Amino acid sequence: AVGKTIAKSNQEQTQHETETQTVELESHETTLKRKRSSEKTAEELLKDEVTEIMDEFTTLGDYYKLVDKIGEGTFSSVYKAIDVRHDYYDNSSWDLSSICKDYERINLEESDSVITLENANENDQATNRKNYSDEPPTQFVALKRIYVTSSPQRITSEIEILHQLNGSECVVPLITAFRQMDQVMVVLPYFPHDDFRTFHRQMTMNDIRCYFRCLLTALKHVHQNRILHRDIKPGNFLYNYRHRTGMLVDFGLAQVCRD
Repeated sequence: AVGKTIAKSNQEQTQHETETQTVELESHETTLKRKRSSEKTAEELLKDEVTEIMDEFTTLGDYYKLVDKIGEGTFSSVYKAIDVRHDYYDNSSWDLSSICKDYERINLEESDSVITLENANENDQATNRKNYSDEPPTQFVALKRIYVTSSPQRITSEIEILHQLNGSECVVPLITAFRQMDQVMVVLPYFPHDDFRTFHRQMTMNDIRCYFRCLLTALKHVHQNRILHRDIKPGNFLYNYRHRTGMLVDFGLAQVCRD
């Protein structure tokens, strides 16, 4: 009787484990299906959004091909796009790759001149840095679509400020801007960058020095033009961790000091 009881107990335990594994497998499959569904929905939403933009800007397709949505704020959305006519123009005035190389060289030279215990880990950091964004290709641009809910004065001010700051170091340059009816689109260079949350915990003192050099250089030029950005935060300072280069963006709240 005892043997039968033990056998029955083992059988029930095995059956319970099998049922548990089945439930876990079904739960995992359900999660995967939901994930695929949500991803598909996101792709469909992006496709619908791109279609809407192309309908509103009827000639946009002659110049740019939207490939992804890379940012969204209260007053605007930003899209990564291919510059269809890239080969027709001289892009040197807004080619950020040369700027990246210059700052990378300067930062590396300074890092080599500073003797600290951290320098022993620089090779490991350099290897790790290869996993982050590469330098910006000029065939891509960033299209900033400013919503109609933003006041005309705010839109005009942002474009004028960007135009005024053209040529400033570590400040994203303005390529052009255009509108169709009440729709406004600002064209900027595409700058590959990394999410601040993915690298800030592993930054060395040299990394921090490079980060703030770029940020303070940008603010120096902004303030020399008597402009206040008024919205400094990691999300508005795009930083390429691999090349140790940053760009200040989003002048939607910026103001010119008149006094």
